Amino acid sequence: MSLAFLTFSVFGLALSFESNKSEAVPIGSGPNSKASRRSLSEQDNSCSFYVGGSSFVLRFVESYKHLGCNFTVSNDMKLEVVCKSGYIRSSVNSIRRVICNPHVSLKKKLTCIQAHLLAGGLNISGTWSHIPSNAYAKLFHSILHAYRVATKNVYNPAMVQRIFSDAELIEEFGLIAPMSMIRANRMSLFYRIVRKAPPLLIDLMRSMYDVKYGWIDCLKTDLARLSLSGYLPVDFGSLPALESNILAGFPLAKIAKQFSACSFANIIVPRTLPQFAEPVQIPSLCPDCGLQFVSLQ
Repeated sequence: MSLAFLTFSVFGLALSFESNKSEAVPIGSGPNSKASRRSLSEQDNSCSFYVGGSSFVLRFVESYKHLGCNFTVSNDMKLEVVCKSGYIRSSVNSIRRVICNPHVSLKKKLTCIQAHLLAGGLNISGTWSHIPSNAYAKLFHSILHAYRVATKNVYNPAMVQRIFSDAELIEEFGLIAPMSMIRANRMSLFYRIVRKAPPLLIDLMRSMYDVKYGWIDCLKTDLARLSLSGYLPVDFGSLPALESNILAGFPLAKIAKQFSACSFANIIVPRTLPQFAEPVQIPSLCPDCGLQFVSLQ
């Protein structure tokens, strides 16, 4: 911590260790991780240290919010995605007068949703890795709720025959599915990293090109889907090959944005298949020949 104090003091800044200021999220692994967590718990999840003759207390927390993003001990996306879902859902009321106005075109309503809801709710979704199914369900329905309000397709028992399913709603009005937005943002982030090439970050990214988990793995899935759609004309044999094409001028961010609006990108595939009952054998009798047979129902 003394190194952090000295670094910030060079720029005339002082660290604050009050609640929700400078805190730490402990992530342990290895044979002594349990003992380490137990020891930390016995110290009330905090530790004291001295810098320049002054005493400070560093708190260890389960989650920490920095620049609008929640970091957790478990290092999963559930808390972050659920918080963004709540933000989008609650913010619908703030623009309801616009998206419910019959004199405002649907195009302007969707632009309003993009500017006021999705810009804040999905502003850092390009950094997201694998999203748990239950967390994504909350995000999906929060965004679809805004779509339904704008398109006047909210559930009404008296008009149930005119209510579209989620897939039909997206197809009918040419909307963008939440996962397509996340994919486009993730590919755009990769494009910016390659183009700007910050030394530490790009070296870290390149060292993880072959891993099969986390953000890199999600990016590979996004690019594979982009390649299948025909929107990726360059050879996507590997991330280094794509990186070379980007440096040569390939506009991946622009292509990703165009791809997110196409029908192929917005096909909704169910995460779980419905369970069907086992067929039942029912004996039947032919009225013409009198033979018995078994039918499966």
